[in-house]
Amino acid sequence: YRYAVLNDTVEAATAQIQTILAAERLRADMDFSQFDI
Repeated sequence: YRYAVLNDTVEAATAQIQTILAAERLRADMDFSQFDI
């Protein structure tokens, strides 16, 4: 039971990290596109 909860927590944290990285990458692309005039 404890391992199942830990596994779910790791999966949730991984998904959150992936979302944050995707948002950072998207924001970086938007910043670069603003300078590309």
